[in-house]
Amino acid sequence: MSNTHPNERSRTYVQSSIYDEFVRKSIARAKSRVIGSPLTEGVEHGPQVSEAQLNSVLGWIKKGKAQGAKLACGGKRWGKKGYFVEPTVFTEVTDDMDPTLALNPSL
Repeated sequence: MSNTHPNERSRTYVQSSIYDEFVRKSIARAKSRVIGSPLTEGVEHGPQVSEAQLNSVLGWIKKGKAQGAKLACGGKRWGKKGYFVEPTVFTEVTDDMDPTLALNPSL
């Protein structure tokens, strides 16, 4: 689940009986998202608005890994131009972890 704004955080709770399939499909979807300029038709995943926001998002991802969340895909800067972060999927996020782990563009 992705958000339209990095301050809109959410988590997706998934029933255990479908968890593995849900994670597989979420990872596949994250990896297939088209990254680029939001002015380009077909692009689904644009940049952060500034270098400061990029660094903030990368910091949240680092914090998530440090807290024990499993980075299933993404989580790195994408490209050399602009402020892009790969679509990111965390798994094994627990309720006691920082809620910023559910950030745009992560699941």
